[in-house]
Amino acid sequence: MSVVNSSGEKIVLQATAEVPVNWVEWAYEEPQRWKGLACLTLQLQGWPLERIGLAVGHSKGHVSRLIDDTRDQLSKLMAQKKSGEALRDLSDAA
Repeated sequence: MSVVNSSGEKIVLQATAEVPVNWVEWAYEEPQRWKGLACLTLQLQGWPLERIGLAVGHSKGHVSRLIDDTRDQLSKLMAQKKSGEALRDLSDAA
């Protein structure tokens, strides 16, 4: 699969494993969360922040903050899942 960034450059995306159900529930219909998951996935695949920024139309610094925020929120999600708290409570705390 590939995308074209705002500069018209074609960027090839690597295929990844299916997104765990709890991530899908967490992101639901919030584009910013999906963008965070996409950036985190690309980083975990070895993409440099500059390239991720080109793919999503943001600066390296913004991508870095987005990934950090996504990791923090997912860590809270996992902690809540382990403690048995309701998933919807996380969106109220975020």
